[in-house]
Amino acid sequence: VCFFASCKQETLSGEKYKVLVINSYQSSFLHASKSVDLYKDYFLKAKVNVDLKNIFLEYPYGLLEKQWEEGLQPQIDELGDWTPDIVILNNDFAVQVATLNPEWLRQYPVVFGGVVAPDDLLLDLFPNMTGFICPPDYLTNLKFIEEITGHKEAIVELDYTYTDSIIRSYLSEAQKSFPEGYKIT
Repeated sequence: VCFFASCKQETLSGEKYKVLVINSYQSSFLHASKSVDLYKDYFLKAKVNVDLKNIFLEYPYGLLEKQWEEGLQPQIDELGDWTPDIVILNNDFAVQVATLNPEWLRQYPVVFGGVVAPDDLLLDLFPNMTGFICPPDYLTNLKFIEEITGHKEAIVELDYTYTDSIIRSYLSEAQKSFPEGYKIT
């Protein structure tokens, strides 16, 4: 199982691993419960016995510090003596918020997923963190835009941050294989 590559593999009757999933969306999000079920199903199919807890960032996107202080920290405090064996960060925003408290995050092995372009500079600060990069499928998005609007072009607003430079390189590479008429500027 990829999440427990460094752990001894047991069957469902064996040791129970404590897994904390921090989601970058609110629990009221349409697919929040589906996401929880997907994690449960994944571990069940992998025959990994887990005590799975989910935390959702309940506050609207905004100041990261407020997300930590009013969103994530109180939910972590509610866990009490329960401490995870591993932390899963679900999407870019969860990574950004969780890394605001490096002392807390460095205590656990951390896996992230659903991240478009991880900040390598940030990851250098967390040797306990690894994950899966999920660059966008630009052509599929363009075809969806075409289906809705009839246009084969889209505009992506990027600036010159480190993360946007990575996204720009993904986009540049993807455009090389676009069929004629499809374009992102």
